[in-house]
Amino acid sequence: MTRWRSRSAVLFVSVLWCLGDAPAFAQGQGNGVLTGTITDGDGVIPGATVTATEPSTGLVRTAVANEQGVFRVLSLPPGRYTLRVELEGFKQITMNDLPLSPGEIRDLGKLALQVGVRSENITVTAEATPVQTANSTLQKNLTGDQLTMIQVKGRDIFGMMKILPGVVDTTGSRDFAQWNSGRGLSINGGNSLNKNTTIDGVPVGEEGGDGTTHITPNLDSIGEVAVITNGYKAENGRQSSGLISIVTKSGTNKLKGSGWYNGRRDDWNKNDYFRERQGAEKPFFAVDIAGYSVGGPVVIPKVIDSRTSSKKVFFFASQEYTNDIRPTTVVRTNLPTEAERNGDFSQTRRSSSNPAINGTIQPIIDPLTGQPFPGNIIPRDRINVMGQRMLGLLPLPNGVLNQQAGEEWTSNDAQDATPIHKRKNTVSRVDTVLSDALRFSVKALFDRDDSITFNRVAPGVGSVNNMFPGDLVTGALTQVVNNRMVNEVTVGFSHNHYGFKIGRGSLNASDYTDMYRQNIGLDPPRIEPYGSYGEPHLGRVQLDEYPYLPDMLYGGGDRGNLATCTVANCPNGYRPSGGSGPLPRWNENFRYTFEDDFSWTKGRHNFKFGFVTERNSKTEPGSNNYNGTYNFGHSADNPLSTGNGFANALLGVYTSYTELDNRVDREHRHWQSDAYAQDSWRMTPRITLDYGLRVTHAGAVYEVRDMNSAFDPNLYDPSQAPTLFLPFCRPNGVPGNQTCATANRAAINPITGEIVSQAYAGNTVPGTGTITNGMFTGGLPGKKSGWYYDMPPVSWGPRLGVAWDVFGDGKTAVRASGGIFYNLINQGQYLYSGGPLISRTRTVLNDTLDAVTEFGRSGGQSIETPATANLPAGFPLPLHGQQMPQGKLEPEKNYQANVAFQKDIGFSTVAEVAWVGNFGRHFWRVKIANNIEPYAYANPDNLFRNEPISANFLRRDYPGTGPVRYLSTDEDILNYNALQVSVQRRLNRDCRWGSRTRSPKRKAYRVGTT
Repeated sequence: MTRWRSRSAVLFVSVLWCLGDAPAFAQGQGNGVLTGTITDGDGVIPGATVTATEPSTGLVRTAVANEQGVFRVLSLPPGRYTLRVELEGFKQITMNDLPLSPGEIRDLGKLALQVGVRSENITVTAEATPVQTANSTLQKNLTGDQLTMIQVKGRDIFGMMKILPGVVDTTGSRDFAQWNSGRGLSINGGNSLNKNTTIDGVPVGEEGGDGTTHITPNLDSIGEVAVITNGYKAENGRQSSGLISIVTKSGTNKLKGSGWYNGRRDDWNKNDYFRERQGAEKPFFAVDIAGYSVGGPVVIPKVIDSRTSSKKVFFFASQEYTNDIRPTTVVRTNLPTEAERNGDFSQTRRSSSNPAINGTIQPIIDPLTGQPFPGNIIPRDRINVMGQRMLGLLPLPNGVLNQQAGEEWTSNDAQDATPIHKRKNTVSRVDTVLSDALRFSVKALFDRDDSITFNRVAPGVGSVNNMFPGDLVTGALTQVVNNRMVNEVTVGFSHNHYGFKIGRGSLNASDYTDMYRQNIGLDPPRIEPYGSYGEPHLGRVQLDEYPYLPDMLYGGGDRGNLATCTVANCPNGYRPSGGSGPLPRWNENFRYTFEDDFSWTKGRHNFKFGFVTERNSKTEPGSNNYNGTYNFGHSADNPLSTGNGFANALLGVYTSYTELDNRVDREHRHWQSDAYAQDSWRMTPRITLDYGLRVTHAGAVYEVRDMNSAFDPNLYDPSQAPTLFLPFCRPNGVPGNQTCATANRAAINPITGEIVSQAYAGNTVPGTGTITNGMFTGGLPGKKSGWYYDMPPVSWGPRLGVAWDVFGDGKTAVRASGGIFYNLINQGQYLYSGGPLISRTRTVLNDTLDAVTEFGRSGGQSIETPATANLPAGFPLPLHGQQMPQGKLEPEKNYQANVAFQKDIGFSTVAEVAWVGNFGRHFWRVKIANNIEPYAYANPDNLFRNEPISANFLRRDYPGTGPVRYLSTDEDILNYNALQVSVQRRLNRDCRWGSRTRSPKRKAYRVGTT
């Protein structure tokens, strides 16, 4: 058991006050609006001046009531505001502590002025839990109070989403926040990948991570979270399955801080019922989460005092540290004993589900005689020195057997190494008040996960650290043109990469070069020499062919669990491997974003216009097999097999050797640009109509490193179709619907009549044709390199919604909205990476180690399998032997609608009932052409021992080519209807520190069901 030792965290707690809801500065689409109607009891009053002030930062915005008495204070960052209404001849109205959430349009209802002098003041208390009477979207909010006061398992912000109606969290456990926390959240039936998560207005979704995010900020660094689940306005887009808008906290004009510690131990929990019944102990479990936050005004003597000067600078910083140890499954393996390494299998027992043979001695068959070796011992002069040395790389077993009945011989080694996970999250921001009309903010967020797992080279040998650094840097500039016009600019860079590197102490290596073949002193045969390589490093381009050893596999036969790949353990023959490639390696996702939003109030209209563009880049290298894979495991198709993989290695016999001739390191890129225009029209004091249009230009994904290829039917030459080995039953063949004894199964070269192992059936006959028939590289003519399909120039997304204050008292609202929404094209919707023109796998079957050496020396032709071909969009589609036109590709599209009834039911409680519909159309699908004839397997000629032969023999359009894949967007995928009920109650709470008493704050609880 590898035990983890926690590292003490130094917390900044010199200031530990009750940290309230720290507001945020300019956040683009995360800003909100305060609106209402000014009356005098008899009718509406135009011309009143309305001033909204955020006391903690000094932000001040003004508006003037129009001819209908309606005012709108535009583009307010989330926070808590004081509102003042003034008009000559009337008493001043003041409303204190008005909370405003990201993107919220808060209607304060009718504010009645009383005749008097302006020096007189009337304080009005707003509804603690407002009904949404001026916003048609289906939106829920999580406040800073909720995030810090409600107990959240693991302090994971995404674990809070499940309390919202329509949100389903499929993540099994959220013991702590980590790099993949954003995964597994479905909003109103949508795919997790198709939700849009933004932090301070910048999208941070990982393209290849199933909806996870580049950054997961800690709870105490978050000021507000808004979740728009359905029917959002034109200003929101990019994805169709919901918007999660996270706004970080900012500093204020008072120094404030917080510190926290969250700890969990297995000792503090009772063992669960089922483990008690099994007599099992509690699994080892330890989690430590600690952190701090601090924020306030920047004070530099004789330079700036942000508490009093007109120009202000505020700062905020927060860090959280996570260290945890989790239980893991015991890795059980059969490793070669000292006797077996020297050829003595006299004590090697079968591990079989058949009680009649389980535990009996496994016979080791001499391939020269077909009989067991005498005494079940391989003679010393038959042992292949190279094969013995390769087998010797595996560690000796520790002798720990499986104690379950009937499982004694399934393993002779047990490893219980607990994985280690460490995480550090940093959130920092600086907000600058240049003037009442100009504000600027910069945010920098960083994540670093280190997930260390063991048994990655062989049982008990080797560890791999999977690093997940994530970065987000944003800047936002807000300019108040006048009290009717505000412009906001947001720029952002979001990035992450998954790095894999060898753990300290793996193989006792000081660096990667210690694991090179020449330094280990073992160089198994290869088909071709290694390509160029430099010093092992983490980098964006990973084409180096580091000379590590090949993978060596031993499984098969009735001696089970012979050091073969499992979920928990994949021995790699002393070739350090992590994920889908050799170490060190990484893949990454870059995103650059620019957005400009302009708000303009004119009369009863609140117009908003905007433009946003983003560029994405995603790399995900593979090619984990350029070092080769020796499969020594037993196969009935291998006439040279002894029945045991370890014995095969000692004889130098393998079932297959495969080797990739080049590494593939692709880079996908694409752009998307959106523009929108919308209007929130206050038709009457009780009815608001939202309407708008979002126009999207979605660029196709393309590959920029010349690691791409596709298939053109016009380039296909039937004369170049390779011939395939046919299945055959010795001695003279029998009809396909008759039995064939295992010993008689074989394959035949239809050209020469040569009889070979059955393993060759369905593979190419060397020297005949080519599996690259009809394929080409570089992309479509006249397009960017690696570009194989086009998208419509623009996609139209109209939006329409209405909010109705039913009785005009702000306590009952009916809302409805709907529209068309599109999903961002992502790198997963690209078929054209790699292919046999870029990298080919060569295979040698059922032979000896010496044959590989000779094969490479003579340049012999290896067998191959017909390759999958990928058809570009717009090319003729092979169908029933004819060339049919393909359908036009479109972005994934959703039609959404909702109708909601919301009611203030008293006791500071608001209840809402809503019907929600989400209907997905034009979803991307990969379809297959070059299929076989219907009912082909009803013909006995297409059977072998009454089983279907490979479809590659029967391809009707392009013989010698595998399946032809093509993209289709004519599928409907989602029809979602839900009745959603939510109840929200807001409670007061006091926060005290010593003799300090803060003003009451509000805490919200929300319960939702779908």
